[in-house]
Amino acid sequence: PAASGARGLATGRVFTREGRLVASVVQEGLIRRLG
Repeated sequence: PAASGARGLATGRVFTREGRLVASVVQEGLIRRLG
């Protein structure tokens, strides 16, 4: 995960039990203080 300039970024990978890559994911989000 990384955060900078009020934005966050997370990445991940999903593998089978045999070790084969079956999916890669990326999610970006806005970070802000509430209240």
